[in-house]
Amino acid sequence: MAAAEGARRLERLVLRERASGGQELVDGAALFVMIGATPHTGWLPDSILRDDRGFIRTGPDLLSDPPRANWPLDRPPLALEASLPGYSPSATSGPGR
Repeated sequence: MAAAEGARRLERLVLRERASGGQELVDGAALFVMIGATPHTGWLPDSILRDDRGFIRTGPDLLSDPPRANWPLDRPPLALEASLPGYSPSATSGPGR
């Protein structure tokens, strides 16, 4: 993110591609900033699946590793839902998380 714009609230973001330096202006009403990249999730039970870095797996990521996936419901997990149905954590990785 190169800039945040708006009159009285956030309205737009300027995104810059690091390699090329190209920029894109996108509408945005909210922004989440992740400070630090070390999740502190060791205290969670084993039933909350995590990736090899310790970030909590959510949504489709729960189903991408069949030997470990143990999704108990008939529907697929929601985008930010962890392996414990209804639990939406903040220690996730990847875009939009």
